[in-house]
Amino acid sequence: MIHKIMLSLVCVLCVLESVAAQGDERQAKDLAAKASELAGRKEFEQAAALMKKAVLLAPANDKYLGDLSELEFKTGKFADGLEHARAAIKLNDKVATYYLLGAMHALKEQELELAREFCETVVKRDLGSAAVQNAQQFLKNYLDKRTFTLHWKLDPQRGRIVNGAIAIAVPRTGLPYQSVSYEVSGVKSHKLVRGEVNDVVMIVPQGKEPFPLTFKIVTQPYSYKKLLAKASPSAPLPADAKASLGPIATIDPKSPTLKKLSASLKGDNAIARVGNIQAWLKKNIEYKLQKKTIGELDFKSVDDIVKRGHAECRGCAMLFTGLCRAAGIPARPIWGMYKVPPGDSLEFGNLISHNWAEVYIAGAGWVPVDPQWPESLGFIPNNYMHGFMDAQKLNSADTLPLFNLLVMQGKNDVRLEEGR
Repeated sequence: MIHKIMLSLVCVLCVLESVAAQGDERQAKDLAAKASELAGRKEFEQAAALMKKAVLLAPANDKYLGDLSELEFKTGKFADGLEHARAAIKLNDKVATYYLLGAMHALKEQELELAREFCETVVKRDLGSAAVQNAQQFLKNYLDKRTFTLHWKLDPQRGRIVNGAIAIAVPRTGLPYQSVSYEVSGVKSHKLVRGEVNDVVMIVPQGKEPFPLTFKIVTQPYSYKKLLAKASPSAPLPADAKASLGPIATIDPKSPTLKKLSASLKGDNAIARVGNIQAWLKKNIEYKLQKKTIGELDFKSVDDIVKRGHAECRGCAMLFTGLCRAAGIPARPIWGMYKVPPGDSLEFGNLISHNWAEVYIAGAGWVPVDPQWPESLGFIPNNYMHGFMDAQKLNSADTLPLFNLLVMQGKNDVRLEEGR
């Protein structure tokens, strides 16, 4: 009799558990549907919050995990998104989307080998022709070594000749993520001068005829993440790094505006302060392009940018540099170029002028960072070409090589080729 009663209780409990599970599934389905509606309205934060609840109610549903991972990519929560992509794969390892989501998050987390592993799995297991093509494109555009050849046609009549020669900026070589060689013809002579920060080729032109200058730039993905993890960001700075704490064109680190703002963005060490500065820029400075030419500035000082709340890439790089210097972190602005990746709002394949920065972290050295990407400290994509530190002192002498390179080109006299 007792056994029959116990058996009945067990049956009742099983029924109750089944009913509860069905209730959870229905609730999770409703939450997922609402999350989808919010995502359609680009309310990604709210959508992610609802999808997270759906996952808690239905943890064995791999689609919910995948959807949550996608929403977390859109909200910049890359570590969480990576975790949920992996969980989705564990439940269902035949869905290519989960691997590609994992690769996207891993790239943002600077886990480059893991990102490669996700993509190569899609290719090796042949998880659908479209998915394989996407994975191969991801490898090419973000994880493989790339070779860019830039052909310039320069008019010596547009440049400034000093002591019989024209100083022209050469993209920096010998970086962990970039090596460069150049060729020039149709001139009397040329000589490469390597500096601590910039490389310059001194060219003696032959008459007034334009001449070709070719840069071959090899880039590869490289992350400073492990180096930064071992760094000593609170250690004393060397003398050469301290030189990048003072004023430069458009930047006075001691201005009341920068001092007050940097004081509100404190952190335990230099890395934390850089992160706080990047987060502030993302929240408070809108990207807006108002200038008409590459050499033109639409601000007199970076204080103007703080007050108006918008800037283009150079303004962002200069303001970031100013805030870092005001916070006691050596920083310097960098000019370069990048090839537009697929999916960008600009036309795919275009060569775009761009500005970013470098910061000095004790124990790690000079580390690249794009102020417009909060997650970019220590990682510059392989479609970026490091060109020239475009502002060193208050005068323009140091920027003359970059000025010459930019003004000596004709309107359509720069050609980009990419190959192996």
